[in-house]
Amino acid sequence: MTPLSDIVEPTTTAQAGGWRVHLDDYEGPLDLLLHLVRRGQMDVMNVPIARLTADYLAYLDFMERVSIDTAGTFALMAATLVHIKSRALLPAPVDAAEGDEEDPRGEIMGPLLDYVKVKDAAEMLRQRELLDRDVFIRGQAELGEEAEEGELSTVSVFDLLDAFRTLLETRREEPLLVEVEQETVQERVGRLSLVLSRSGGMPFRSLFPGGATRREVIITFLALLEMVKGGMVRLIQDEGGEITVLPPLAGVA
Repeated sequence: MTPLSDIVEPTTTAQAGGWRVHLDDYEGPLDLLLHLVRRGQMDVMNVPIARLTADYLAYLDFMERVSIDTAGTFALMAATLVHIKSRALLPAPVDAAEGDEEDPRGEIMGPLLDYVKVKDAAEMLRQRELLDRDVFIRGQAELGEEAEEGELSTVSVFDLLDAFRTLLETRREEPLLVEVEQETVQERVGRLSLVLSRSGGMPFRSLFPGGATRREVIITFLALLEMVKGGMVRLIQDEGGEITVLPPLAGVA
C-alpha cells in the first residue's frame, strides 16, 4: 500500500480554512476498529492484534493529515492497542500453567464483540424504521429511481475515508498549484449544496475535478463531512463500492 506521506502532504488548521473536523461527532474508535476488522476480513473472535494496531495507527495518521481531529478517545484507543500488542509480544510467565495465561486481546475483543451486537441490533431497528417509512409516507419511489432494491448499502464515515484515500492515491503525482484565493470549508459547503440541488446527485469522485489542487480536494472532503453531519446530503453505495452523494429527501433536511 502506498505510504500515507506520499499521498497527502501535512496540513495545518490555517491551510484548511480554519476548520478541523471532530470525527467522534460522527463515529467513534470502536466504529473504526470494526471497520478495519471487516475491511481486512479479520476474525473478530481471533483478531491479529499487530495487524489491527498497524492499520489503526495508519488510519489516525491519515486523518491527521487531512485535518480531522483524532484527539481524545481515538488517541486513547491507539494507546490501548499499542499496550495490548506489547503484552502479546512478551513471553508467557514460566510458572503459568498451559492454557491459563490471559489473552491480552480480551481487553479490546470483549468491548468489540459487545459493540458488534449493539450495531447489529441497531441495524435491525433501522431496517424496520425504513420499512414503516416506505409503507406509510413518500420516499421509496424517489429512491427506487436511483437504484434497484438490494443494490444499495449504508455508507459510514470510514467508507467515505476509504474512498477519499483511494482518490488521493490516484492524484499523488500531481504537482501542487499556487492558489490566489483560498475558499473556506463553510464556503465550499454552500457551493456543494447548490451543485447537488441542481444536479440531483453526483458520484463521489465527480466532486473532485481533475484540475483541483490537493488543498481543494481536502477542503471539499471536509465540507462533505460537515454536510453529512448536518443531514444536508444522503450517501448510497452500490455493490461495486461506488458512492453517490444525493441531496436530502424533500421535507427531511
